[in-house]
Amino acid sequence: MKKFCTHCLEEREVRCSTRQDTIMVRGEPIVVDSEVAYCRTCENEVFDTNMAEKTLKSAYEIYRKRHGLLSPQEIRDIRNKYGLSHRALSRLLGWGPVTTQRYEQGALQDEAHDSILRQMRDDPLFVLKHWEKNKDRLSEFESRKLERHLCELCSRIGADSLVKAFQKEEVLAFGRNPGACGFRVFDLPRTGEVVLFFATRVRDLYETKLAKLLWIADFANYLACGKSMTGLTYARLPYGPAPHRFRILLALLEESEVITLESREAEAFSGTVVQPKKSTSFSSLTSDEVQILERVTAKYGHLSSKRLSDMSHRESIWADAVEGSLLTYRDACSVDMVTSIFPPGQSEM
Repeated sequence: MKKFCTHCLEEREVRCSTRQDTIMVRGEPIVVDSEVAYCRTCENEVFDTNMAEKTLKSAYEIYRKRHGLLSPQEIRDIRNKYGLSHRALSRLLGWGPVTTQRYEQGALQDEAHDSILRQMRDDPLFVLKHWEKNKDRLSEFESRKLERHLCELCSRIGADSLVKAFQKEEVLAFGRNPGACGFRVFDLPRTGEVVLFFATRVRDLYETKLAKLLWIADFANYLACGKSMTGLTYARLPYGPAPHRFRILLALLEESEVITLESREAEAFSGTVVQPKKSTSFSSLTSDEVQILERVTAKYGHLSSKRLSDMSHRESIWADAVEGSLLTYRDACSVDMVTSIFPPGQSEM
């Protein structure tokens, strides 16, 4: 093998040998076995970029193990777990555009970044919170892809622990802004009963349609008694109002064996249909709440998802809102789709 010798000033045959070197990594001496090349003519060391990089990576590997840092492969696995590109992960976390790419290629991460990556590995809800906070940094394709992976992870994790974590986040959200939840703390079993009410009475209940029915029912209940029915918050999304983190919610209800989600494809459309998996007596709902659900079903249950979306787009609460922003319950009285379920002159029960 020949390499350029800076002493002979020409290419020479070299011999390779291994020696121990001490490499300083963040002020800490790391002893590592290094492969080095020597000129066979003058016996001086010949610098080789690949050998130097290999030595540095070995030192970093020892440092990582000593300090319990993630390896490049572990970081790659975390990114792939959520279906994220390098750019998407960096945008999600607010890091530099090539940060994670450098880590996966062997650059040494700092402890703060390592801690964040470990939280991503261990806690999908941690990623969910970052996605909710920074989704505007991602493209629509990147955001939907991450959402799909989060839903899949929900189905693999123990339902009880994930439900508790999800509800804890909702309780904290209520504490920060109770009005956004309709002044009711989110409760998954109660929400499940509302979803089951529609699922047992509405044929072909596509998720887009369910989102509109839940929105109308919650806002109508708020208008009637000053509280929402489920404690859900609603956002302004392209197909109309929908519960915040709706697909995650549906995944939790499916994992809790309340509903089943069935993908359907037809010539003109495709989507996910929500079907009941268990029966219930709706014992957590009051008679007035059941009456509201019956009125919503009677007025809107027979309409298509597209028709409901088009109708919601004509409401000022949606048309005047910024994409992704939360819709406020206090505007319920101005929503025709909500007020029209009540008899003329009646908005309170």
